[in-house]
Amino acid sequence: MIAIISTLLGGIVDGISTHYAGKKEIKKAKLEALKIEIQANADIKKALAQSKLVQAQTGQVQDYNLDIINTKNMQNSWKDELLLILYCTPVILAFIPSMQEVALKGFKIIEQMPLWYTVTFTAMSFVLFGMRGLFKEILKTKRSK
Repeated sequence: MIAIISTLLGGIVDGISTHYAGKKEIKKAKLEALKIEIQANADIKKALAQSKLVQAQTGQVQDYNLDIINTKNMQNSWKDELLLILYCTPVILAFIPSMQEVALKGFKIIEQMPLWYTVTFTAMSFVLFGMRGLFKEILKTKRSK
C-alpha cells in the first residue's frame, strides 16, 4: 500500500515539477525574446545616428568641395571684385564728409527692399566668396530660434 501511495505521490510531484519547469522555460524564452527586441531597437537607433553623422559629414565635405571649386573659378571672374567693391563702397563713403548722408540713405533704401531680394543677394554673396557652409549654419541657427 505504501508503495502505491509512494508511486501516486511520485507521479503527482513529477507532474507538478514538469508543469513548473515548462512555465520556467516559457518565462525564460519570453525574457530572451525581450532582450533581443531591446538590442534590435538599440541597433536601429545606433544605425540611424551613424547614418545622420555620415550625411552631415558628407554634406560638409560637399559644401567644402563646392566652395573650393567656386574659389578656383573666381580666378577668371570679375564677380568677386564687383561684390567687394559693393561691400567696401559704404565704408569708403563714410570717411568722406560730403558722402556720409548718401551712404546712410543707401542703407535705408536697402532696408525697404523685399526680404526675398536681400536674402538672395546675401546667399549669392556667401556662395561667390566660398562660404556656402557658413551660410547653411546661419540658416540652421535662424530656423532653430
